[in-house]
Amino acid sequence: MSRRRAPDAVPGWPDKAEAHGRIERALPFLEKAWNTSTSWGARTILADLYGWREPVTKDNWRKLDGIIRERADDRAWHREILKRAGIVKACTELARREKGEDDDFLAYASSGVLHPLPVGEFDTALYELERCWAGPPAPLRPSALPDAPRSRGPSAPRKTRATP
Repeated sequence: MSRRRAPDAVPGWPDKAEAHGRIERALPFLEKAWNTSTSWGARTILADLYGWREPVTKDNWRKLDGIIRERADDRAWHREILKRAGIVKACTELARREKGEDDDFLAYASSGVLHPLPVGEFDTALYELERCWAGPPAPLRPSALPDAPRSRGPSAPRKTRATP
């Protein structure tokens, strides 16, 4: 297996302790989401890639986490996943280019082109979902993202309220 730096060393990624804490906080909600398309997709991916066919529970998630982490930095495994899916070329953000080892199958774009996030901030969307669902019912606004102006898009008109 070809190894590179550990996922925990990537700027913007949660370290192992933070990732495990987030998983533990999410576990009570998995049963409630069992019949959703997202859950079905995740179960299909876990079965196809890792042979995992049992529900994820508080008693077995660490075993699954270990199985996934074991292959997380294996570049040959990354390529095998793309090959199985029939993907010849994929696009990701420029911050993931590193030394260009994967230039043969990855194309790159600056962070703002793919999504309005600061360079190297990989899991903000997931964090926002966790933050909104983990707290008490209250109006929540997305976290401020410095250096990442939000846009309505080129064709989205600005909504205005008529005055009496």
